[in-house]
Amino acid sequence: MRLKVVESLRSALRSAGCPVVVDDVGARVAEELGLENVLRVDSADLVGLEKVHAAIHESGARRIVGLGGLPAVNAAKVLASPRLRGKSLREVYYDERKPAVEVLLVPLEPAYCTDLSDLVLVYDSKIPAWLVRRAYGNTYVATFAYLEEAGRSPRTRVVVRDMSLAGYSDVDPGESYVSLCSIYEGRAPGPLLIAAMTLSSILGWSLDGAVEAVAGAKFEEALKEAFEQENPESWLEKEMRLRRAQPRLWKRVDLLVEHAWTFYSLRLRSLGFRGKVEVYKLFRSLLSSLPAVGTP
Repeated sequence: MRLKVVESLRSALRSAGCPVVVDDVGARVAEELGLENVLRVDSADLVGLEKVHAAIHESGARRIVGLGGLPAVNAAKVLASPRLRGKSLREVYYDERKPAVEVLLVPLEPAYCTDLSDLVLVYDSKIPAWLVRRAYGNTYVATFAYLEEAGRSPRTRVVVRDMSLAGYSDVDPGESYVSLCSIYEGRAPGPLLIAAMTLSSILGWSLDGAVEAVAGAKFEEALKEAFEQENPESWLEKEMRLRRAQPRLWKRVDLLVEHAWTFYSLRLRSLGFRGKVEVYKLFRSLLSSLPAVGTP
C-alpha cells in the first residue's frame, strides 16, 4: 500500500483526469471541486457494478479514482478488474485476475479500515453474501485532518473492538489510524464483523445497520456462551428465550449459522469455533439480546 498524505485534496484530484468513482459522500466533494467523468455507485456489489465496469474499460482509462466512503473505496478496488469478452465482472473478479487499471483511493470517511489498507469488503448480491478479500498495490491519498479524525470514528471503534474480541489484546486504542488498519488487515474479519456480515446478507440489512445492531448487543456475553458446555435443560431454556425475544429471527437462526459457516468457516476456525454448534450458540445468544427487529 502506498500512502500520500497531503494538506488538501484539491490539487491531487484536479490533476487526476480519469474516471472518478463516487458514492453519496464523494459526489458532494466531486461537485464542489468541479470534477468531470464522475461515476456514481451505491455499493461494492459485484452484480450492480457491471455497467460501471463496462463504461470504465470502454473509455480506455488507465487509472480510476475512488472518492468517498465504504461504497466508493471498495467499488473502485473491484472495478480495477479487467474486462474479458464473454465474462461478467463477477466471474472475472473471482478469477483473481491482475488489475487492468491503477487505482487511486481518496477516502472521505472511515470504512472499517478498507479505506487505508488492502482489505476489500465486497458484496455479491447473487448469493447474497459479504466477502472479505484483498487488493494489493493501490495508492491512497489522505489529508492530515482525515487521519486524525478517522481514529475517533465509530467505525474505527468497531475495528478495535473486533480485534479485541478476536483475542488480540495487544491493540492500543490510541494507535494511529494507519497503524491500526495495517494491523487489522492481517486479522480481519473478527467475530463481530462476521456476525454483522451474516445478518446483513440474510436479513437484507445495510452493513452499517447490522454492525450497529451487533455492536449494541451483548456480544461479549454471546461469544462466551458459544464455548460453554450446556446441559439439555439449559439448552431448552435458551431456545425459549430466543423464541420469546425474537419470534421472527428464531425461525432463521439455522440459516444464519449455515451462511456464516459456509463463507467464514476458515476464519471462524482460527477464532476457536470447532463447528456449527458453537456458531449456533453464538447467534442464539446474540439474537436474544438484539433490540426489537426492524430494518436497520
